[in-house]
Amino acid sequence: MPMPQLLGTHPRTCSHAHNTSPDAWPAPRACARPILLLLLLVSLVLVTAALPTPAHAIVNGQAPADDDTRYDAIAAFSHARWLGLNPEHANARDHNWYGNATLIAPDVVILAKHLIKGNAEPPAGEYAVRFRRKPDGSLGSKKGAADSFHNVKIVRFITAPNADLALGILEKPVEHIKPIALGLDAEALDQAEAIIAGWGSESRFRGVGGPRNQLLIGKTSALRPAGAPAIRFPAGEVELRDWRENKETGEMERKPYVVTDDPVVNMFDSGGALLRETEDGQLRLTGVIVTYGGAVSLDHFADDERFPLNAVVEQGGEALTDKSFAHNP
Repeated sequence: MPMPQLLGTHPRTCSHAHNTSPDAWPAPRACARPILLLLLLVSLVLVTAALPTPAHAIVNGQAPADDDTRYDAIAAFSHARWLGLNPEHANARDHNWYGNATLIAPDVVILAKHLIKGNAEPPAGEYAVRFRRKPDGSLGSKKGAADSFHNVKIVRFITAPNADLALGILEKPVEHIKPIALGLDAEALDQAEAIIAGWGSESRFRGVGGPRNQLLIGKTSALRPAGAPAIRFPAGEVELRDWRENKETGEMERKPYVVTDDPVVNMFDSGGALLRETEDGQLRLTGVIVTYGGAVSLDHFADDERFPLNAVVEQGGEALTDKSFAHNP
């Protein structure tokens, strides 16, 4: 019975397995070449398998389907000059967001308060939000110009007392995107998976920044301690990898690397949405993401006149016309 032929060999060049005569043996190099190629191929496969898998803003998340308009209300947040709205500014950029906000009324977004820099009311138009879908139905892309997205400036902020929440009043209503209704019942997350959504860093390393490209979402379990205004969800398992320089201290240190398979938030996901999906497929905004594994529960403010969420949903920015900016702790 003839021996199996090695892939890539030729019976006339590597036939010494069938002929023990030294005169019949080919030169060693001719016979070794196919084996070396096979070993090289195996090595490449092993090296490729060992490389880290691509990471995303919501680690292990995915982009909403192009035709799923439910998530269009979740926006990126940044300085207007970093979203292409003030091109004459010396520090102008087109695609440099660092947070998130969610449309809860045609002219109002909710976000994390710490995204607003400083303790004084910023000038009207200093900040803006970016929605992925334009009025004509097209979706924006970083490969395109800033105006491939729908960008709107914020003219005023109202901040929540003793909580990391703020409301932003938009320069003009967003009429082509349906706001996400509030889900003022965080206990409902005990019976359903939560959905986390954000435009954050696309790196598995935490605390080192990274590219931001698009909105990503993922399902996760949510845990809410009884009586607490915070909603907790898995932050993801991490391990220390690589040595990176700490820009503040100049010292080298290892950084946490996300190794879990579950969707978790990453850097620049602050202000993102913690959502609940109803039985009929509708989304409810239950919390605003503020940390790697937590969100501020909105039902804690349902009856707070200083931060009138229900009135905002019903009346939009008009409900806040008599309110003044206060960067409360």
